Parts: sequence; C-alpha cells; structure tokens
Amino acid sequence: MNTPMDAILQEQFPTVMVPRYGDFVPLAHNGRRFLSASDGLWLEEKNQWLHILWPLALQNQVAMPYGSLQKKVDFLYGEFPVDMITRFMVEAKERFPLECAAWFTWDTYLKRFNYYSLHARQASLDNLDYACPVLPETECLVCDIHSHGRHPAVFSPEDNNDDRGETKIAVVLGRINSSPSIAFRLCVAGLKIPIKYNLAKLPFLEET
Repeated sequence: MNTPMDAILQEQFPTVMVPRYGDFVPLAHNGRRFLSASDGLWLEEKNQWLHILWPLALQNQVAMPYGSLQKKVDFLYGEFPVDMITRFMVEAKERFPLECAAWFTWDTYLKRFNYYSLHARQASLDNLDYACPVLPETECLVCDIHSHGRHPAVFSPEDNNDDRGETKIAVVLGRINSSPSIAFRLCVAGLKIPIKYNLAKLPFLEET
C-alpha cells in the first residue's frame, strides 16, 4: 500500500479471493470483508448475532479464477423474539395515532434478548425522532422496530435513509387501528434484504 490510510482500510475491510480448489474458510471473528468469487464480488460479515454471505455485484462475462459461494444468512441467536412484537403492539396502540419505536437487543453474556422502549424526542402522525439508548458492553442492537400509525407497513424513504449503513433487522408495524400489518428486512452495510418469520403466534398480523 502506498499510504498508511490505505493499509488501514485494507486491514479493516480486506478483499480476499475465494479458493478454487481448497476449502473456503469463513470469518472466525467479528468483522467485514469482501470476497472475489467466480461470479463476482461478495460481502461477508460476522458479528455477535449474525453471519452473512451475500452477493454485491454478479457477472458472468469474465472468467474469474476463483471458487464459488452460496448465499447464507445465519442468525446466531436462535429464535427471533416474536413475543416482543406483541409487547410492542400494545405500546403502539397506546400511542396511536403517533408513531413509536423500540429496540430488541442481544445480551452476549446472558444469551437472551432485552427490550427497550425508545424515548421520542418528537413524534407525529408520520414522523418519529427518538433517542438511541446507550447499551452495556455485553449488548448489541438486533432489531429496530417502529410503528406507522394508521399507514400500512411499508418502509418509507426516510426509513431507507435511517437504515443505510447499519447492520440490524428493521421492522415496521402498520395500520395499528384496523388490520395491523408488519414488514421485516435485514439491513447490512447498505444492503436491504427482505426476510420473513413464522408469525403463527401473531395471527392478528398480516405480513407484507
């Protein structure tokens, strides 16, 4: 590397070739790296609750002398805390028609989820500005959930901007006063990946 800053960037976010003949060794520690595979550029990220392999730029015009990869999304915490959505639904109804929000965090020491109601600095029928809690060292954000009042569960342009660059599960709950609906997506380094959960325990919700 010609400059110290480039060396630091390469150390923090390396680009690694996927072996064509040997075994691919996934990240063993928390971090993010880019992978050159036979079909293009991939992203790998690992943290306390997630390990993901996902394509960023696929191509088949140029033969790349690398190995292949398969998409992978592994939630390391086990089952998603669906019961916390029920708890949030109660809060959303209490604050209707205003929007509200909460965090579900993962305690890496106790191996359990914790629930944080977020303090709204400003809340309206279609906008929400909240204060992010300061988490203990043993906790990390997994899910950021907010309500859309009487509007449907659709991620807005403002939601897209808020989720940019973060790694979390984003959830929006809509139509609080009538036929509630819900939408999920996984946000990783600018990627927004739709995901679905088994909502059999929440029959009152329509997944969008």
